[in-house]
Amino acid sequence: MNRFIPILFLSLVSCANKSQSNKSFALALKSDTLIIQNRLNEAEQVIQEAIRLDSSNYIAYNNLAIVRIKTNSSSEKVVDAFTKSLAINPYYATALYSLTNFYHDKLDYSNAIIYSTKYLNLFKKGSQSDTDICRLYTIRAESRNMKGDFNQALLDSDSALNYCPSSYWAYKERGSAYRQLHLYNDAIKNYSRALEINPTYAQAYNGLALCYDDGKIDFNNAIVNYTKAIELDAKSGTYIYNRGACLYDNGFKEKARPDFIKADSLGKVEAKSYLKKYL
Repeated sequence: MNRFIPILFLSLVSCANKSQSNKSFALALKSDTLIIQNRLNEAEQVIQEAIRLDSSNYIAYNNLAIVRIKTNSSSEKVVDAFTKSLAINPYYATALYSLTNFYHDKLDYSNAIIYSTKYLNLFKKGSQSDTDICRLYTIRAESRNMKGDFNQALLDSDSALNYCPSSYWAYKERGSAYRQLHLYNDAIKNYSRALEINPTYAQAYNGLALCYDDGKIDFNNAIVNYTKAIELDAKSGTYIYNRGACLYDNGFKEKARPDFIKADSLGKVEAKSYLKKYL
């Protein structure tokens, strides 16, 4: 009869573990609601209990990462929680999506490319929210533009627009890739399309101005579009610096000076090299 005791014991343990796992899952779902309600301290307590009950609860680790983002925890703690979630379930789309966005927000373009690729490899068209897939293609396009991989950025922008044909962000990224490849007419078309969709998109005005400026196409249009970008985002040292450089390089040195002073005050370090020329 003793030989049946281990079997019975294992069965009881299995039932107990299943019960704990179910409780842990329920707590993870409860933490979703608490996070939405911005009750972050309560959410973290619930999540920690969920993890105590079942250390393989990848949903709980993902939610812990979200709480840490919202409470301005260190990047190391945020990534640690996401990493634990994905170590348990490498195909957990929610964690891949959130981690991609986190790295993008931190301007960590290399990791944004890595995790957006893992996410996008999970899905075929129609199997996930078009908006989510569009966003990650666009993040990858922007990240590749920032890393200098302009041809791949074009492909990602095209993919994003297949999912969201009215994405002004994707048009802007495609415009940026064309501009960096010196295909200025194609770039102008894409920046212009972005502005048709969103007429208050400062980045697209700046990109359009750069086309007219860098391509030596139209000085007046460059200044007009830099100015529109500045009017929409007066705290951008980059836009103000770009206008100043355009004015200076086209012989309007005194008109450029206030732009360099302002850009410098906003932390645009490149403005200092121009300001030294006035000494």
